[in-house]
Amino acid sequence: MTQAVYEKITDRIISALEAGEIPWKKPWSGGSGGRPVNLKSGKPYKGINTVLLGFGHSYESPFWLTYKQAKAFGGWVKRGEKGTQIVFWNWSEKEVLNEKGEKDKRRFAFLKTYTVFNSEQCEHLCRSKILKEWEEAKANAKVKKFNPIKECEKIVAKYKGAPEVGHDGGDRAYYNILSDSIHLPKRELFDSEQEYYSTLFHEFAHSTGSKGRLGRDGIVGHRSHQAYSEEELVAEFAAAFLCGRAGIEPAIEKNSTAYIKGWLKTFKGDKKIALVAAAAAQKASDYVLGELEGWSFRGKSPKKKAVKKAVKKAKAKSKKVAKKAS
Repeated sequence: MTQAVYEKITDRIISALEAGEIPWKKPWSGGSGGRPVNLKSGKPYKGINTVLLGFGHSYESPFWLTYKQAKAFGGWVKRGEKGTQIVFWNWSEKEVLNEKGEKDKRRFAFLKTYTVFNSEQCEHLCRSKILKEWEEAKANAKVKKFNPIKECEKIVAKYKGAPEVGHDGGDRAYYNILSDSIHLPKRELFDSEQEYYSTLFHEFAHSTGSKGRLGRDGIVGHRSHQAYSEEELVAEFAAAFLCGRAGIEPAIEKNSTAYIKGWLKTFKGDKKIALVAAAAAQKASDYVLGELEGWSFRGKSPKKKAVKKAVKKAKAKSKKVAKKAS
């Protein structure tokens, strides 16, 4: 069942890529900070569901709900409307024999799919207070001039213990793990403010993978082609999530044809990579926003200590190699 879910989701992404669409580049509807929200709970969807509910749709409403939830709100799904599948992790308990041959209860995780509909696909959802308030606010809203710098700077300020950002990268943008620093071209060289912040958020995502932070394999582990591909996808998703939080559109790769072909090859080779990378990207974006559950920022950031330790270890290893060679 779980493998079938992996394949179904990845096939949807492949179909979008084959059609020339980069699904995570604008994976949000309007409203609620640009994130899709469950109408019943009022909570935003996360991870891969953000992507699944975004691409291929042009709804203004950010609200989604199941068929049963529509009935509970006093309404129904319009005839002929097709739902969108999303996924959730569920847990089940089974009795297994331990090493001593005794019965023991263990928990197993498995993926479960749900079909949801946008509120615009439904009628007469009169019992929903959230939807009514959103529709009233939309009707009374005045046209405002959007200022992406202000919203993005709020996110930049939330990243506690962030790496130093320098605009000395020439025509390159990259994260340097040894110095724990981000290097970007000068701000004025970017085509738009949106492209600048989209690039910055991409490098922010890479920086969260350092040993002093989340310690992802793609940054601190063995840099295989697979690990590199997954890490790049984590940064792509995380940048998209952060741009969505700020209400701006992520920058589109200039050479989109080659870009899409590269990701098509990756997705077709690994059916699990989208879900795994989206989960890691959600964790990375939550870290940047200071919203990662179970994580507290105390005192100075651990990054400098971790970097010094890594450099010291690398130097010791190189001396050892040099000694053997001589």
